[in-house]
Amino acid sequence: MLQRVNLGTMPERWKEHGLADVLTVEWLAWIPLLFAIVVLGLYPRLIFGVTDQAVHGLMSVLGGG
Repeated sequence: MLQRVNLGTMPERWKEHGLADVLTVEWLAWIPLLFAIVVLGLYPRLIFGVTDQAVHGLMSVLGGG
């Protein structure tokens, strides 16, 4: 329903051809991002370990710890 409201009805010339949901080029761009999301979700210390000293320094300056 939303597609028809926003885009109107599909032209006849496109009804014969199916459109792929995801192209190969898109998968190639998404794979590193998906991999990074999974790795950082399983091992967040990779990011938090690097920023830990800076956060502790800021907290000591701001009086929070």
